[in-house]
Amino acid sequence: MYRIYMEQLLLKISYFIVLLPLLTGLIFWRKTKRFSRGLILLSFVAAVPHLLAASGIAPSERNIIYNLYTVVEFIIMFSIFSPRFVTSFSKRVLGLSLIIGGVLSIPILISKNFITDFNNQLVCLTNLVYLFWILVLMRDTYLFDTPLFTKKDPFTFFALGIIVYASASMLVMGLYNFLLENPQSPVAKLWVFHDFSNIFIYTMFFVGILTEITNHKGNSVGNV
Repeated sequence: MYRIYMEQLLLKISYFIVLLPLLTGLIFWRKTKRFSRGLILLSFVAAVPHLLAASGIAPSERNIIYNLYTVVEFIIMFSIFSPRFVTSFSKRVLGLSLIIGGVLSIPILISKNFITDFNNQLVCLTNLVYLFWILVLMRDTYLFDTPLFTKKDPFTFFALGIIVYASASMLVMGLYNFLLENPQSPVAKLWVFHDFSNIFIYTMFFVGILTEITNHKGNSVGNV
């Protein structure tokens, strides 16, 4: 009984955690820059499907919202990632990944009704692209000794959140149909893992926004 209660509590936290970076960003909006504002926008867009799920609306009635969110999320993610691709190699890879991703998304979009069916395959594809982008940036950091991932850089926390969440999301979304059809299976506990990863990513967004706000304060003090 206690275990069920804790799982339900975890699920509720995973629904509302998106409000943490969103409200923090809105309160300190003037102290944020382009990167954090991208996270705030991403949190705002994500709040729609999260709060709809928390309201208890049937999944079948939310599918179009989730599908639209996946597309909008990708556009915002691209705007957050793209300024980080500064080498000629990484820029070419970024463009190539968009082309390949676009081609692969066509049969995925055609295979399911965008309005009535949840497109878990599209979620898997977009998260795979995010992980690939982070690997490319890690390559640049290793080869060119660029200060990409540092504790004072809010992007570091964003990347950590993406690595954990995208990995969990790909696993769960890849088994989505099986998990729905076998809710009593031990494998269904992967939903708990997914809830943890959801909490983690928005906590990292929150930390990233706070890091940028702290950097802003430090710069203000230094300029006095």
